[in-house]
Amino acid sequence: MQVNRPSLTVSTAAPASGPVDKAERQVLLFLLAVVTLVSSVVLGFGEGGIEGAQRPELGVVAPVCGLLFLVLLRSPRFLAAAKVLIVATGAVAIHGRLGLAFFAVLSEGYRSELLPSMAIWTLLVTAVSIMMFRGTAGHVVGLALYGATAVMVLAFVAAAPPALSARLGPSLVSEYIVGQGAVVSLLLLYRRVEQALTQARKRADEQQRLAHTDPLTQLRNRRVGTVLLERLIARRQRGDTKQFALVMFDIDHFKRVNDEYGHHIGDRVLVEVANLACTLTRPWDTVCRWGGEEFLVIVSDADVTPAHAIAERLRNGVASLRIDELPAITASFGYTSVLNSDTHAALLERVDDALYAAKEGGRDCVKGA
Repeated sequence: MQVNRPSLTVSTAAPASGPVDKAERQVLLFLLAVVTLVSSVVLGFGEGGIEGAQRPELGVVAPVCGLLFLVLLRSPRFLAAAKVLIVATGAVAIHGRLGLAFFAVLSEGYRSELLPSMAIWTLLVTAVSIMMFRGTAGHVVGLALYGATAVMVLAFVAAAPPALSARLGPSLVSEYIVGQGAVVSLLLLYRRVEQALTQARKRADEQQRLAHTDPLTQLRNRRVGTVLLERLIARRQRGDTKQFALVMFDIDHFKRVNDEYGHHIGDRVLVEVANLACTLTRPWDTVCRWGGEEFLVIVSDADVTPAHAIAERLRNGVASLRIDELPAITASFGYTSVLNSDTHAALLERVDDALYAAKEGGRDCVKGA
């Protein structure tokens, strides 16, 4: 049975992109490709809804989105910068378009009936901004864009002639301020709830990890080892013929290390031995901290011969460890393989007896049972 073991080393390198970042990059690449293509087609062949209002913004959107697509395609590390530029480009383009439309209506009386229908675009930019940025940044950017839209609408209503203001004001306020305000509020609430649930899941995962992991060595703890042994024994009782073996080892004279060099050095020894055990065992074996300075290796798909070889390899590895001013460290090993009649308690008792025999036999040796 293969059991993944946690890493025992702390990397100082920059963290690799996680699955969330990869998914965000793929979504952004798709959106940038679509926006670039559509903008280029409309810019080349389409007709503007309000003359002088649509084409200028497409002249900005198409090249910027195309350039961002190429940059993000070649350099994933620019994901954060790409998100900022996408939102900035969208905000400038859409709010610029809205401003030009307001100006065109005020100065020349162009198709004022199209103004309410343009609300969907300002809402889209605001909604994308809220969903694109995590945490407080999404809230701040979303509220800022909504506020900019509201200010532009109120300024237009205030500057318009009384008749035009009376005719367009209620619909503009309803579409741009009241309606968008409700949608933005719901989106912000959704994001807040989503973040709370994400944090709750992270806390639950961390609590589960702590319940199954030794906090010092980051090995599986005794509880996990016991459960795994019980499962393996239960499978054999149901007719599974796969062999497995146990190697139990104990650091020799470990109390003397703590007493003479301090517990911080003792902890260092435990961590180094745990690292060594993970390095010298097979990926599908399971290394547990069984208690104090005692460790247990569950050797999967193996009988006593591989178990003996692993025990000897570990013994030689421990003896070769050099930690600061400490003298040579040694460990005693016992090993055994499962029998058809074994319970997990009987199996553990037998490997413990083998370890005791190694201790009685002069330490720094391997004994089988």
